[in-house]
Amino acid sequence: MKTIVFFAESLGNGGKERRMGELIRSLKHSGDYRIFLVLYSKVFDYEYVCKSLDGMFFIEEKQNKLQRLKNLYRFMKEVKPDYVQVWTVRACLLINFIRPFIKFKYILSSIADANKDSLSIRMLYQFTFPICDCVISNSQAGLDTHNAPKKKSRVIYNGFNKDRLDPKETGKRICEEFNLENKIVIAMAARVNPSKDFKMFLDTAKAVNKKSNNTVFLVIGKGDDEDMLKNHAKENNIDNVIFCGYRTDIEAIYKASDIAVLFTNPSVHAEGVSNSIMEAMACGLPVVATNGGGTPEIVIDGHNGFLIEPHDVDTAAERIIRLINDSDIYKNLSDNARKKIDSKFSIEKMTKEYIEEYN
Repeated sequence: MKTIVFFAESLGNGGKERRMGELIRSLKHSGDYRIFLVLYSKVFDYEYVCKSLDGMFFIEEKQNKLQRLKNLYRFMKEVKPDYVQVWTVRACLLINFIRPFIKFKYILSSIADANKDSLSIRMLYQFTFPICDCVISNSQAGLDTHNAPKKKSRVIYNGFNKDRLDPKETGKRICEEFNLENKIVIAMAARVNPSKDFKMFLDTAKAVNKKSNNTVFLVIGKGDDEDMLKNHAKENNIDNVIFCGYRTDIEAIYKASDIAVLFTNPSVHAEGVSNSIMEAMACGLPVVATNGGGTPEIVIDGHNGFLIEPHDVDTAAERIIRLINDSDIYKNLSDNARKKIDSKFSIEKMTKEYIEEYN
């Protein structure tokens, strides 16, 4: 039996954390691995992951750097990992210091978007790339942006766990909660912060409402921009928007929805492969998303969704109206969305590829 130690910021609500959590659960289910998790923060939005662990270790940030390094070294000597997989870039410095004294395979998995990093992060990566055995990202765009070495880099896409789709869930509960009956529902699920272009989402809702007045746009998520967006909606008389807040039942919401949207602010953020898009497509929703980053690796324009240039409200509204009015196009994109997830983004495929890399 092999031993893996994963390093992460926390088990907070995020795409990278979910990807790691699903991998941990799948690996543990195989029965071939002992799995330990090292965290910086005691945040447990994904508590189910804890049930698959053989142990946890917390990096106490109140301690000085030398004491942290000593405590981590003792833990690693005791656990004797075959593999160390790092999902947070700030753990690289600790692992880089420890590796000369403990033998293990070093897997760097912290690249999860196509953002350009600060100079200090770029320097840390350039120091880490030669030391690690493998660099894994969930998008080719991420590897390219971070200049990862091609000979030791690999794309392993996020895997969607179909067990999360309750066959009894029809979305009726969500329709009743938000009064969505007989409405066309367009949903955007993401953190409500500057990296996501929720202002474009609201403006698109207003534009769509001029041509189809039975639409409802759902803002699913929480964040610092929520009050600003509510004020924007009020000042511009955008009354076909519902702010749903943070939700854990995203698949149920997608079951009650007709179209999914992910608008990104490219001046702040470049997507890897978004879990939000993947989850929507698994539920059979055509996706209208900002073109850029790793999004074109999952959304094929005109095939399983539509790609929109940044801040292009008019085109976004036109594509949504087309999906509303043309049932043939809608069905074609919906069917292709499901097929894409089944063929390229399944949890089984993701786990198999990680095990291949370990071996």
